[in-house]
Amino acid sequence: MSSLLASIQTLLFPNSTSSPIRISRQLYVGLGIGFALSLSSTSLALFFADRRRRKAGRKVPPRPVELRADDSVVGVIGLIGNTPLVRINSLSDALGVEILGKAEYLNPGGSPKDRVALQIINDAEEQGLLHPYTKSRIFEGTVGSTGISIATIARAKGYEATIVMPDDVAVEKVHVLEALGAEVIRVRPASIVDQTQFVNLARTLALNFGPTVITSLPGVQNELETSFPSPSSVHIVKTEGVASVVDVNENEGEGELRRTRHDGRGELDLVVSDKDETGEGWKDGKGSRGFFANQFENPSNHLAHYSTTGPEIWRQTNGILDAFVSGAGTGGTLSGVGRFLKEISSSSSPSSSPLNRLSPKDELELDLELDNELSGSGVQRSQAGLEERRRVRGEGGVKVIMSDPQGSGLFNKVKFGVMYDSKESEGKKRRHQVDTVVEGIGINRITHNFELGEHLIDEAYRVTDAEAVAMSRHLTKADGLFLGSSSACNLVACVRAVRDGLVPQGGRIVTILCDSGNRHFSKFWSDTYLEEHGIPVSDDISELLYG
Repeated sequence: MSSLLASIQTLLFPNSTSSPIRISRQLYVGLGIGFALSLSSTSLALFFADRRRRKAGRKVPPRPVELRADDSVVGVIGLIGNTPLVRINSLSDALGVEILGKAEYLNPGGSPKDRVALQIINDAEEQGLLHPYTKSRIFEGTVGSTGISIATIARAKGYEATIVMPDDVAVEKVHVLEALGAEVIRVRPASIVDQTQFVNLARTLALNFGPTVITSLPGVQNELETSFPSPSSVHIVKTEGVASVVDVNENEGEGELRRTRHDGRGELDLVVSDKDETGEGWKDGKGSRGFFANQFENPSNHLAHYSTTGPEIWRQTNGILDAFVSGAGTGGTLSGVGRFLKEISSSSSPSSSPLNRLSPKDELELDLELDNELSGSGVQRSQAGLEERRRVRGEGGVKVIMSDPQGSGLFNKVKFGVMYDSKESEGKKRRHQVDTVVEGIGINRITHNFELGEHLIDEAYRVTDAEAVAMSRHLTKADGLFLGSSSACNLVACVRAVRDGLVPQGGRIVTILCDSGNRHFSKFWSDTYLEEHGIPVSDDISELLYG
């Protein structure tokens, strides 16, 4: 050892007269100092990282859904929410970012619609519109997922359910609904202007459930002005045909009758009919009622995600994320989560965050007032209005990105201001509703819930059926994730966002895993069905990943 040190000394310090022992001591001291400095720098880095997490955590509220500290939860409703974030390893490793999926398919009803159904029913109960165990029935028009969630929660809370759906959706959804004891009515897909369209038929059935119509409209009054009246402000009117609202206005006299509309289209958000014919018996809350949930126009949909899903994502990421991706059918997930993440990530301090301001309902009312002030005429808002909205809401923060399947018009609406898709041309459609094998997202009209978040969207991506199919097959092969069509569509949009530079290297992007594959065996996960409809089946996404 000493001879080795002497040789090193001769090579490095030929003129040195120091002894080898002296050199060995200097070497050991240097190594010790270097090691100590390395530990110190690592400790400092960990300290500041922990400090950053704690600072972000101060902006995070208590969990919207109660912590599951006990060994059990109260009923099936206790299982809703607090779904985990899962890292999509194959995509994350390939792109050098963290792609995280919020596993909403782990909700008891199998989708994020459990949150929506629970919020809608709870809001109706708070206003005295619904009372459990009175043989009341909830009506809804849906392509499946919301219907399953409503049927699940209706059973848990003492209601019956009637679900109206297109007859071309995957049959697995019908089987689940029937197993839950729901009445299922299947109709041919049709335009929203057709009274036989599934949403319109659900509304009609709710109106015809009883002779007395009770309307509170806890989402829309006078176009986009929102109010959430107390049960004492609910009024009734006997109707024949079109339902109207008795709205008491102190300045206009007691009991003035007027038609309440939504965005000039003459639609009612919520409709409740009562079997009591006297017009008085409904007040004791014992009468059977027919309730139209209307997930597309009811802002309880938006509020469910603004008050639960958004805060959960913020907490699970410690407030460190660059982008959020979601598809849009009703638009509630995209607008609710997007609005929350935009607001809290743009806040300069915890006191200015949405978590420490007004209640979600009051916040929504202010947001809609801003919509009214900034909305222009024609198919697009004015550029000045968009600039003002960005100024009010704050630039930067989390980017909100929409994924849209082929056949849906939302992509063109966001990108170009025109609700149109080329597959809507005569002779090109495979389906009557939205020309895609993807179910659950995509639509060819603007809903109220989508309007609430349209101005928040930073980017939109069109996803083809072939891309969604390839992504789903890749995920089962590479990650062991058996996902449905909407989830695959969202992950395709995540990859595109990363490749377009919307997420920096080492950054983080979160999306919604809406559905598992177990409700898609007859269509999206049927190679035979796909081949019959000219959709290629492959698990190769190399072109998507690397161009």
